[in-house]
Amino acid sequence: MPRNFKKHLLLSQVFILALLSNIISCKCGNKEDTIGDLTFKVEPRSLSETNTNTIVTFQLTEARKQANLGKFQLNVRIIQQEGGSGSQLKYQNAEGEKRKVEELTEQLSHFTSLNSLKDSNSSLKIDFKVKPGKGVTLLIYQFEAFDAEGSLIDSYPVEYKPEKLFPTLSCKSEENMEGENKEIKLNIHNPNNETIAAGTLKLQITRIQGTEAEIVGANSTIIPTTYELEIGEAIAGTQDLAKNLFIDSKTDFEATFSIQLIHQSKIRSNNTITVSWEQGMLLKLDVDYMGDPRILSYSTKNVGTKDAKNVKLAYRSKTTGVQLAGMSLSEGEFKEIVIGDISKGAKRENQVLGEIDFGTNQSAEFEFKLIDEAGKEQIQKLTFYALDIQLSIEGLIYHNNMVTYQIKNQGRDMAGDVQVRYTNISKNDQEREVTLATKATATTASMRIDKVSPLVSLSVDFKQADEALFRFEILYKGKPISHGTKDLPIKAKEVNLKLVPIGLVTNDISLTGDEKVFKCKIELEADSRPVIGIDPKYVAIAIKNKIGNSSFITKNARDKVDISQLGGVELGKIGDDLTLYIDQARAKEAEFELILSYKNKPQATPLSVNWQEDNIKIQNLASFVGNNEASFTLCNNVAAIDPSKLTIELTSDANNSFTLIKADKTIGNNSMTLDQLIGTDQVAINVSTHPIRFRLAKAVDSVDVDRVTITVKRGTTELASEQAKWKAEEASFEVRMENLVENRWFDDTTAIPITIINKGRTIKTDQIQIRLIHEKGIKYKLGNVSEDKINISLSSILGERISSEWTTIMPHTFSLELDGILPTDKYVAQLKLQVFYKNDCLYTKDLIWINKHQFSQSFDVLKKEIKQLQINFNTNKKDVQEFLKKNDYDNWFNRVSKIIADKEEAKDIQIRAVDLVNKLNAEVQRNEKIQVETEIIQVAEQIGVDADSCDLDAFEMVDQQISTSLKNSEKNATEAALKVDELNRLFIGSSGLMETIGDVMQYVNNTVFIERELKKSSEVLTRIENSTNIIYGEVIKERIDQAETKCKLITTNNKAAVNSVMEALLTVVSKNRINIEEFKEVININKAHVESYSQAINNYFDNKNTSFFKSIDREIENKIKDLFSGFKLNFTDYDTKAFSACRLAEFICSEAKNCFNAGASIDSEVIDKLNNLRNEIQEIYKSLIRNVKEAYDTSTMAVSSILTKVEQELSELERQEQTKLIQQQIQHAIKVLGWIDKFYVENKFDENTGLELQSKVSEIISKLDSLDELSLVWG
Repeated sequence: MPRNFKKHLLLSQVFILALLSNIISCKCGNKEDTIGDLTFKVEPRSLSETNTNTIVTFQLTEARKQANLGKFQLNVRIIQQEGGSGSQLKYQNAEGEKRKVEELTEQLSHFTSLNSLKDSNSSLKIDFKVKPGKGVTLLIYQFEAFDAEGSLIDSYPVEYKPEKLFPTLSCKSEENMEGENKEIKLNIHNPNNETIAAGTLKLQITRIQGTEAEIVGANSTIIPTTYELEIGEAIAGTQDLAKNLFIDSKTDFEATFSIQLIHQSKIRSNNTITVSWEQGMLLKLDVDYMGDPRILSYSTKNVGTKDAKNVKLAYRSKTTGVQLAGMSLSEGEFKEIVIGDISKGAKRENQVLGEIDFGTNQSAEFEFKLIDEAGKEQIQKLTFYALDIQLSIEGLIYHNNMVTYQIKNQGRDMAGDVQVRYTNISKNDQEREVTLATKATATTASMRIDKVSPLVSLSVDFKQADEALFRFEILYKGKPISHGTKDLPIKAKEVNLKLVPIGLVTNDISLTGDEKVFKCKIELEADSRPVIGIDPKYVAIAIKNKIGNSSFITKNARDKVDISQLGGVELGKIGDDLTLYIDQARAKEAEFELILSYKNKPQATPLSVNWQEDNIKIQNLASFVGNNEASFTLCNNVAAIDPSKLTIELTSDANNSFTLIKADKTIGNNSMTLDQLIGTDQVAINVSTHPIRFRLAKAVDSVDVDRVTITVKRGTTELASEQAKWKAEEASFEVRMENLVENRWFDDTTAIPITIINKGRTIKTDQIQIRLIHEKGIKYKLGNVSEDKINISLSSILGERISSEWTTIMPHTFSLELDGILPTDKYVAQLKLQVFYKNDCLYTKDLIWINKHQFSQSFDVLKKEIKQLQINFNTNKKDVQEFLKKNDYDNWFNRVSKIIADKEEAKDIQIRAVDLVNKLNAEVQRNEKIQVETEIIQVAEQIGVDADSCDLDAFEMVDQQISTSLKNSEKNATEAALKVDELNRLFIGSSGLMETIGDVMQYVNNTVFIERELKKSSEVLTRIENSTNIIYGEVIKERIDQAETKCKLITTNNKAAVNSVMEALLTVVSKNRINIEEFKEVININKAHVESYSQAINNYFDNKNTSFFKSIDREIENKIKDLFSGFKLNFTDYDTKAFSACRLAEFICSEAKNCFNAGASIDSEVIDKLNNLRNEIQEIYKSLIRNVKEAYDTSTMAVSSILTKVEQELSELERQEQTKLIQQQIQHAIKVLGWIDKFYVENKFDENTGLELQSKVSEIISKLDSLDELSLVWG
């Protein structure tokens, strides 16, 4: 076989193999396209000095596909560089060479030896290192990747910022200070190279011990114990700043502060300085010349925080001829008293120095020195007067813009030539301008004061000061007197301002796009001091950039001056409009807080101002060919689009000319306003515009491929930019779609006929590729083709076995529709239809599929639920109102619990409805969205509002009840106090005492009733608090706090009433005990006399030689008189009084116990004290009764002796049937026996014995009366 034949055979075999391979490849191509897509990401995207590396990753989107890396491109460019220049990127290319570039545009094959990515190598990673130029403080690289057709895959900004260290704070002075040492020396270090700007640093100062101490110059915050101090100086790089602070301790004797640094609104919590201060030893000296007689005395107290050692008091008279405590005082010579040690908090009171003998002087001047161990002296110079005048300022108060006072004289002498001098002793110039009766300092006219002066009232004019301190001194004969000086601090009404936006009801201003001007004004709150009392130079507005970007606020739109604070004349008058402008300074958003303050004190809620740049997206932009039209849409997700404000510009990379097409379909030019292209109607937020069309105007012959840049501008501000690829004409066709609503959406199983018309040269149908991109979970059909992801040739869709020639006269039609049953978890889906010719996308259409059937089902379920819930809720609400009227709290709460459940159910329905709305497409399902919002969400919200109103209604009622209880408790406490005063004025045995005690106990019972009502109200309050939700929760919470404060006041009033009553009753019972003790003492004394006299009388009349009718011994007769009449010993009277004392004590104890058992807030100790006193009274009474009985029994012995003697003598007279008695003797005997008779009439302790003896006495007196009549005859 010839050699050339073999060669020819081999070539034939190769050709055949190649042909077979091509045929197999084509068949496979019809089955599966091997061209794959790549995803693109860059991580990390925030770099710093310690991390300058980032990684670019490309990944195949699908398995079993491959991507030719030579057709994909990576662009990296600098979009922002601040502070310096010369930044570079470092990377390694496919050959392993290290490269440094400022920017790059390379195919992916430049970075790797791989030609393509496929299953075995499905990803590509490229390492980049950012090398910032000298002094660069901000560097942003934009990484962009493009696919094989030149379309943008994605883009990422990568930002480099040098890592900034937080400034550090240190203390250079002692952290524990004492006495006059109150200076804190701080040092702030800037560890960075950049300067820290003035005003960006603050000190946050928190008082953690003490109640009033402050750091001078620090401003109050909304937290009562936290202050801020702005650092007004800048700190150069790596430099230090010394900052000295001073503690104003005010009335505190100890104070501790923590100090932290705030930089750009961030606080460094691990760098805290803690400093403390204490007063140390501080002695107070008071000297008195008071009393009757007047005594010079002194008192000392250690009000400091440390013990005082070896304290001495030295004093001297500066007046000649004065004596103290009987000792002469040499003029000018100090006398010294050793007081000794005084521990902290201890005091020595009323230490007597003695009485002053003024000699011939009308007054005496003294000097006192209190000296501590360290030699520190406290000096007082006082003048005392010979006349007994003791003057003081009483009732010195400030109220309703008036200062009132009186001068009292507690001495015995009239005080003449008395004056009052008041002086403004405030600490600053503005406060020293405050006047009383138009004067800052004045002395009253001389007056004479016997006991008290008339009430003096002085009007206050604060000017524009917040407070002032006045010193009032009593002058006697032109000189200040001891204890005649008082300081009165007065405070003006608070300044309460607010900063409000003009034309808005909220305190938030939201601006977008070219809206960069806003207006606000300063107004007075209703409870504020009037404007005339406000100093405008202290009104300020601090402007805080909350996100810390380059945006700023200015007073003039043309100025580029960043304003951080406005104050004084810059603000104008209170109530004037204030116009401010936002300068975005390259920023895409701005967020400011305007904080109004007066004298550095924040006022009301800050005004929030937010601005966001329009976020315009260019959508539906595809490559186009030749003279075909291309189109795109715009969408703004920040605000509505105003076509008159936007300009569209077209620019070519290859000098081709492109033109925009006007709304009337006439040719425009390469730069036109949007209203010329789509009309003047505004386009709502998140809604796409009508398509904006453009085409080739004039081509450069040598250019086959070009990129058209579409730029959207507002004025000179670029808002968006995208590129479209253009190719010289190869194919041209038109796509028409039917049955679309609004030319973009279809629903349920609607089929969409799609017609493609070839408007160019003849091409094959297998050269046209149809791609349908959609969400997972929904399956569609194109013609008869149904796949999860459709990417197939037109010939396959048309069912052609062999690709046909496609001429201009043959349109091809197929349909797009849902494949299979309707999904139950999808309400809307986005899909994109693309038509490619030789991998060039020549047509793109965004479509929306809506699941109307599923929406209707879901909506009907929600509507049915909300309708039934509304019926249930209305029933429960009606019941709640009825139970409220009846004060039926149990059933009320039962219904409230149901309403809470209704509210929760409404909230659940609302959440589900909102979830349904969120699943809808807001642009094309507007009606469905409105339907859900109005028929479901708004109804559910109203149920929630109405539910909370039930709490409000209940609260109003309970609050009214609590207010009524408060008035009742105040009235009860006041009336109880008056009744207690009346009780204290009554003495034991007074008429009306028991009635008064019953009255005061009624006030105690009143507190029980009030407390019961309060308990009910408190229970309802708790239930209301537990049932409120987020809508009214804060409102009710605040008012509940106020109601609970009223409840505490009620309890306080009740306790005051109960305490005053019980103290008075304890006093009554104690007095009772004293009285009955006194009764007992009287009984005991008289008992002794009774026993002595009875024994003497008994002995006398037992003697046979004594007579009753004849002359009775004078001493014995006096004893009889004293015993039965002279002592005035009314046993029954004392028994009655003692018994009344016991009954009173028993009554009080019984009433107190009943009140205690009923729930009155009486301490059990008080009950115990009353019971103990009652028991003691009863024991004393028993003892008293025993003593009375014994005295009574003893007296009967004397009576028996007398009566025996009388009966004997009368019997003898009767026996002799004659009498020698004369009338005088009989009358004398009757008188003596009358004493005894009266005694028994008045004292009936022993009924039997008493009646028997009284009967005998009466019988004998009757006989004597008869004898008295006979004596007239005998005489």
